[in-house]
Amino acid sequence: MESWIPIIISIISLGISIISMIFNIQKDRRNNAKLNVTWDDKTVWTYGLFDRDKGKTISNMIYGQAEFEIRVVNPSDKDIGYFDFRVLNGSEAVPYYSPVNLNAINKTENLKIDTVLMKEGASFPIVLPSGNGIFPAHTETVLAVVTNPTQDLDTITFVFKVARLKSKFHKRTAGYLYSRFESYLGDVKVDWSNKPDYKSMKNKLDKIRNEEENS
Repeated sequence: MESWIPIIISIISLGISIISMIFNIQKDRRNNAKLNVTWDDKTVWTYGLFDRDKGKTISNMIYGQAEFEIRVVNPSDKDIGYFDFRVLNGSEAVPYYSPVNLNAINKTENLKIDTVLMKEGASFPIVLPSGNGIFPAHTETVLAVVTNPTQDLDTITFVFKVARLKSKFHKRTAGYLYSRFESYLGDVKVDWSNKPDYKSMKNKLDKIRNEEENS
């Protein structure tokens, strides 16, 4: 009987090793689960960006504000950092609203934009993207990209990288995505068909303000 004891101990040790290996493989898969990134195929026009606490609005009555959303689901067990977030028209940068842009230069340093104002009085909570940030674990992050597009802008391209090295077998692509880090990009059509009459809106607002000042 005693001769079987070492064999039994070896079998138990082997079983524990196999279970541990399976656990580590599953944990590694969870930690390295791929981000699920989706986005709107075209923009919508907004009436302004709003700070609910201060009751102040940022708007652009010349070019208007076009908005689209990027939805990122991080199914992994770890937060994943993103960086080098850009909005492009071909190879040219397209300015977009970001917390970094809220500063003393344009007198918006104390604003915290958390809402977008839509037509007919509708409003929705939003998160403006920064050049870098975090996608929390087991969470969907929705980034609202808002720009002031000019008439020559038909398509907007967003791109960003995440703090993960690409697989050695990952297919390399040209341009921005030629990087050793995992990268994501998408094209969004600028929908000019339903652009509001911002000039008319501005005239109405100016008239109301003049009446208030003269009353």
